[in-house]
Amino acid sequence: MAFPTFGKKKEVAIPDDCFVEIVWNDNQNPNKLDNLKAIIDAIDQEVLVESPTMLADTLPYATFIQAEVLFTSIKQSFDSFQLKKVGICRRDNGKIVDDGEVYASPFVISQDYQDLLRPLMHAILYDDAFKMFTYAEKRDYFTDDIFPFYTRSLGVSSTQIPQFPADDGSHKVEDSSEGMQDYQVIDDESVPKITNQTSIEPSKWQTKLTYGFGAVAVLGLVLSTVALSSLKDKNEKINYLHSQVSQLETVQKNEGKVDLFVRYLLPNLYSGDKKNLKDFLDSGNSKYTKAETGSILSVIQESVSVEDNVYHATYVVAISNGDDKTQSKRIELEFKADKKARFGFKLTEEPVIKDFE
Repeated sequence: MAFPTFGKKKEVAIPDDCFVEIVWNDNQNPNKLDNLKAIIDAIDQEVLVESPTMLADTLPYATFIQAEVLFTSIKQSFDSFQLKKVGICRRDNGKIVDDGEVYASPFVISQDYQDLLRPLMHAILYDDAFKMFTYAEKRDYFTDDIFPFYTRSLGVSSTQIPQFPADDGSHKVEDSSEGMQDYQVIDDESVPKITNQTSIEPSKWQTKLTYGFGAVAVLGLVLSTVALSSLKDKNEKINYLHSQVSQLETVQKNEGKVDLFVRYLLPNLYSGDKKNLKDFLDSGNSKYTKAETGSILSVIQESVSVEDNVYHATYVVAISNGDDKTQSKRIELEFKADKKARFGFKLTEEPVIKDFE
């Protein structure tokens, strides 16, 4: 169903007939937040690698599974995040339409976020934009139309999503009777069992609007089998994504200090006197570091990363040995932050020095 009147929008590569539109706030969007852009890139490259479309290519539109993975990743990376709007879209004769569809504005992703259905159901029940529709029309819109598309996209059963609120005046979104109590669509602690898909008879809304639900069923089965073979695997990848974003933030925050430490270290490393290295070595393997000889002509940072609080830095240096010959060396360093250290860090392993070709 779409509540009457459609609005035409641009074409998009998403094959689904029903999907989500995400509208960013001016100050919270991938163009302004590097870690948000990193989340989107990692979803395409690490989490939903077998999805027929890439999130970065289709935004502001996303399939239900793409939206849920994105919102859960945002939840893990931000204390609170507000989108200007999240709403349902349709494909109509090759065009994207959204007039008459449910939307939530603003759409807040806080630490108690569970799934995108709940805020949309709350909006349709309480927002003035939908007050002209009866309770039965609102309920049927979700149960006969949105829920089937949602469950097919995520590869879950109807018992694993929230029920539409009863018409008791409270309009409280309750969990379903089976499985929902300990279930969250994309969760980092509890993972539901994957059940086989069962066929869903076309609803009156699907028949009336001729959405071609048979094609969507085939697509849903493919996505369920291929892209969503294991929600547990997806959760592990989301956790990995979260750790990668955290590491990126750590590197960006300390990159200046790291570069300063290395640029102090290198002249002492090539001083020919190991005593000059005492401020740079910890009591572990780095104490075996030998002092090299030569004059440093140039220093170029190649890469910096951090994992488990250990920094990995690679620099390319040009060395002169006083015979008018210059050698280029790639130097790989491992070190940790040390508040007591003179330069804020200390090597934990011997530097690895190789010819740069």
